[in-house]
Amino acid sequence: MVHERQSVREWQTFLKETDHNIPSGERDSMASSLPASSAVIDPLLFVHYFPRSKSDVKNATPLWLYIAVTFAVSWSVFIMLALNHHEVIFLFRDDAEHARTQDLWHALGGLGPLTGALVVLRFCYTKGNRRWFWQGYRFRSLTATGWTLALSPLILFAFALLLSRLIEHKWFDLTGHLVNTGLDQPLNLLAWLLPSLFYGFGEEAGWRGFALPFLQSKHSAFTATVILASIWACWHIPSFFYRYELKGVAYAGFLMGLFAGAVWLTFLYNYTKGSTLSASIWHLTFNIVSMLSKEEVLLSAIMSTTIMASAIFVLIRYKPENLTSIQRTSLIHSH
Repeated sequence: MVHERQSVREWQTFLKETDHNIPSGERDSMASSLPASSAVIDPLLFVHYFPRSKSDVKNATPLWLYIAVTFAVSWSVFIMLALNHHEVIFLFRDDAEHARTQDLWHALGGLGPLTGALVVLRFCYTKGNRRWFWQGYRFRSLTATGWTLALSPLILFAFALLLSRLIEHKWFDLTGHLVNTGLDQPLNLLAWLLPSLFYGFGEEAGWRGFALPFLQSKHSAFTATVILASIWACWHIPSFFYRYELKGVAYAGFLMGLFAGAVWLTFLYNYTKGSTLSASIWHLTFNIVSMLSKEEVLLSAIMSTTIMASAIFVLIRYKPENLTSIQRTSLIHSH
């Protein structure tokens, strides 16, 4: 009997202290109406005391809908390419000669996050929210410092080239690289650039344009980044079976680099007061310089190390609440 009364008291306290969008007076009344004792205390019996309102459902749905649409669109492309790579189905010959064909197919996967964001904004948010989303692409909103940070991968690449020259006593042969990979041909260069363009703008429209401000409306910038990086990492899984040749500890390096990139992009997004454009340009330019230097171990190592160092600086320099000196940007329902 003591145990039963204690269970009832716990539920009375729960109803009083928990916010389920029930007016406090009504919540207190429900709690006090519970019997002093009961033969069986089943939590399911109390579900009707705090039903999920339309507002609750609306607040809970967006992220899951975004994940579902994003993964459905991107993974449909990734899985087909993985099956083609392992000769389960045939789309094209997956060899060096047809690398640009794979680039074109792979580029389509970058539209998943963009599609997810647009679907969620259409069905879960108002015109005001959709207008706010597109304002994240305003050129005029970026200051000189914002543009410098957005284009910083180009500065990073120049720094890596110089440092590589000092260490190896030779310059990276960019012209030779373009010729050897066939990128001196305009059509090949365009096909090579499309994934960088689609993933730069397609990914960031979803990850930073929607998911980050959504998560930051409920969590600190650091917690939001950890959650987002976890989702982002899972999103890449099918591409490991055809695009990235990683082995052993390389997976750990990939995850560390992805988390560092997520931290830096959170800093950039919040510092520029919610500029999805800045995050997109950064992602685009980083993809380009990474693809150019992926065969050069030293260049890749210098750039990866610098990105990780930048993320560490952000984590040490700024508080978890915003990961910058400016209030974090959140997605709030508007009318």
